[in-house]
Amino acid sequence: RLAQPYLEEKYRAYRAWGQDKVMPEGDDFDHEFNELLEDRFLLGSPAEVADQLNRLNTRLGVNHLVASIHWPGMPNSLALERGRHGITVACVSPLSTSPALTRAYEKNPGLQARLTHHIPLGRVGDPEHDIGPVVSFLIGPDAGYLTGQTLVVDGGRFTTL
Repeated sequence: RLAQPYLEEKYRAYRAWGQDKVMPEGDDFDHEFNELLEDRFLLGSPAEVADQLNRLNTRLGVNHLVASIHWPGMPNSLALERGRHGITVACVSPLSTSPALTRAYEKNPGLQARLTHHIPLGRVGDPEHDIGPVVSFLIGPDAGYLTGQTLVVDGGRFTTL
């Protein structure tokens, strides 16, 4: 529950920005912390997260997962800690298509138009063509001096919040 104050602040900001308006009908951020966690985050020790993944697999038949691992302040703290050893640390915050997003579009026909309306580039990113090259850059030699950063790869969506 170490992430609770950070996640609560994140969802307060999302509510203030009106982020709920692009979510599927009936879904919003006006819930207690534990309700917001349900089906949105996998939090805990590696063993606890593995157990949660097993439950998702049983419940939904999930056999592929795209995940973002993040701890509040992680890029900064790890960059400070590991930098002296020549290790760089960066995070990617993507907005891209996924099977889950496709299902959300199917359940809520107006969602895609509402979401892309708020993206300056006018589309949701492609994991292979838009996000992959950024990740390739980060793991390659040209990113050797980049550390402690989160790269937001979202077609400009974050700038409109």
